Amino acid sequence: MHYATFTVSGRNIFNFEQSMIESFKHTDIDQVPVSALSFPYTSFYMSFGKQEDLELWGEGYYVDGAYITVLPGFKSLQIILSTVRDDVDYKDETNWITNPDRYYYPSLNFRG
Repeated sequence: MHYATFTVSGRNIFNFEQSMIESFKHTDIDQVPVSALSFPYTSFYMSFGKQEDLELWGEGYYVDGAYITVLPGFKSLQIILSTVRDDVDYKDETNWITNPDRYYYPSLNFRG
């Protein structure tokens, strides 16, 4: 469903260089209200490459990006983290069948 929303919305992707990712890791956004956020698209993907320090489930799944979807009226912001594994050859396009991507859909509560 999230990938379909991303596709229907134009498949917009933002690819961040490692230096920008490192800057993000040292940024504190705790005091930024959700109502202050402005997004260029209804749904888009942020690609930031395999993050060695963000392994999920202890099974070799590393966060490598996030699908962001802003629902109508900005009443809801959905963030779905995508993952990548070391033991999968992603150049082989058929690997998604036998090695499906796992994702993490955090439960987030936002206040305007």
